[in-house]
Amino acid sequence: MKNLSLTIFLFLAWLPPTAGMAQQEQQRDLFRKWDRNRDGFLSKQEVPIEQREKFAEMDENQDGRISWREHMQRRQGERRPMNRSRGSEGAAGLSHWKHALISQLKVKQSWPQEPDGYDRTAILSQPRDVDGKLPVIVFFHGAGGNAIGPMRQWEPLTYKAVVVSAQGYRKTWNIHGEPSKAPDVEFFKRLLKEIEKKVPQANLEDVSLIGFSNGCGFIQRLLIEIEEPLSRRHFLLGSSLIEQQYHEGSFWKPSSDTDHYDTRVTPKPGKMIAYFHGTNDRVVPYQGGKRGRFPHLSALETANAWGKANGYEGKRRELADGTSATGSITALKFPGTDVTFYSVAGGGHGMEPHGRDVRGIIMQRLEQ
Repeated sequence: MKNLSLTIFLFLAWLPPTAGMAQQEQQRDLFRKWDRNRDGFLSKQEVPIEQREKFAEMDENQDGRISWREHMQRRQGERRPMNRSRGSEGAAGLSHWKHALISQLKVKQSWPQEPDGYDRTAILSQPRDVDGKLPVIVFFHGAGGNAIGPMRQWEPLTYKAVVVSAQGYRKTWNIHGEPSKAPDVEFFKRLLKEIEKKVPQANLEDVSLIGFSNGCGFIQRLLIEIEEPLSRRHFLLGSSLIEQQYHEGSFWKPSSDTDHYDTRVTPKPGKMIAYFHGTNDRVVPYQGGKRGRFPHLSALETANAWGKANGYEGKRRELADGTSATGSITALKFPGTDVTFYSVAGGGHGMEPHGRDVRGIIMQRLEQ
């Protein structure tokens, strides 16, 4: 995954060429006025009160902030008629990409919510002009999100890797208490087989998983429940373990449905885990406690649990044991493992206003 730096720069510098120059400059001035912390994104608190009820609708990739592109798409009345396909939540929404082949993967499953069968889907992006085996990156969106959001946000990765973004049933991943009761772990296993069958370039010995919020929680399910090797790198953003998954010093999985975590399990060690959590997260509290009907561990408890599961044998690690990764992010490593907890000071659920720093760290680790 070399030469990503130039690609990332060009991506960040790109502006949607859909509005007249005068209108675009007017909107840019408005965006800058609202962007009080000058991080290039709008948090919900920065948007005027009368606009906040539309925040979730504007936040296309459900990362807890509004980008310049999302702002302009809203101001332009969604999108230009000639590019209506971009509004699709599926592969058609990326048909305008020139650097990659875009298609859709399907896995048919049946379960009590869908007794007659249901086509589970994922968007697949393959670079057009890159030879040889390529690393694979799989995204899992947050609750209420869709597969196309991560693809747009992380477009630079699609130039040098096979990128797959999976769609959760009813826009959620089944962990505990979600609208979806789908067999998501089996869906993931079958999705890997589809990638292997349809993408000869895909190097399934070099798979990275990136999950946001509810999608982060789903990766933690995979880490707990799948014994065979599933990927090399795991990037967890914005969700700690729930107490059903970790209590009494042990990990647990459901024997049948996710309403009952009743089986003690020892996760397979040796995983690379990079876990990010904002100290001001109000959706999944950094200090733990209830979110909705079920409680989460604290971010630090979650990090220590994963450190221990992957071979760390020392005393409980505290944030004071960490080192500075950036001015706002502390990296807490667990000796003898490849587990790192990144505490994002002042970060919200979408890591704002430090999202760019978080993405930079992830990019660096993917290049490694």
